[in-house]
Amino acid sequence: MAYDGVSMEKIASETGLARTTLYSRFRRNPTCSVQSTGDVKDIGEVLCLRVADMASLLVDPLFGGLHALILLNRRRFPDLAPLMHELGYLNALRLLAQDIRAAAQRDGTSQPEAVAEHILTAEAYRRKVVDLMLLDRDLW
Repeated sequence: MAYDGVSMEKIASETGLARTTLYSRFRRNPTCSVQSTGDVKDIGEVLCLRVADMASLLVDPLFGGLHALILLNRRRFPDLAPLMHELGYLNALRLLAQDIRAAAQRDGTSQPEAVAEHILTAEAYRRKVVDLMLLDRDLW
């Protein structure tokens, strides 16, 4: 997918942010990939590597800021949120399902997409619970 008609200059202008701020915060190509699992064959190890990498984005303040920026500007850029959902969450699900599907050929898993969704959702939930618990540390 392309970002036809979308540039950092246009985003900066529409959002009121400085172009240099956007460039300094989001230098990488928006189609960032999740790190390779290399020659790892054990599905448990593969999933742990992938999910840890994906989940690290969920707690990254820059990623959170980008997410908030997209939500705040959803009326100005109605196609951006679905595109980011496609390139982010849905792509992560496809990647996990692909790994699970490959293991399923050996192990017999019948619903790789459902397994991928449960794993990714559980990891995101775990991160939120930890963050919530840390807010009340003084009560420990």
